[in-house]
Amino acid sequence: MANYILSEESVQKLFAYLEDHLEACGCDHTLRHTEQWLRKNISAELFENVIEEINDMGGYCDCEVLLNCYEDYDIE
Repeated sequence: MANYILSEESVQKLFAYLEDHLEACGCDHTLRHTEQWLRKNISAELFENVIEEINDMGGYCDCEVLLNCYEDYDIE
């Protein structure tokens, strides 16, 4: 399993947040909701590194974060 910056618990919370927001308003092809959640839930020092990690996994918008990121955690 890969070593991620975010814990499995944090990723579960991020995914739940994204699912709620994407269901309500759809994906606007940005990381708007991902960034909102990260700014509220992780330290500012980690923010850019987590965004880079997400991009490296193919997460360039909120729906891609759900589809492509943190697959080793096997979150459904």
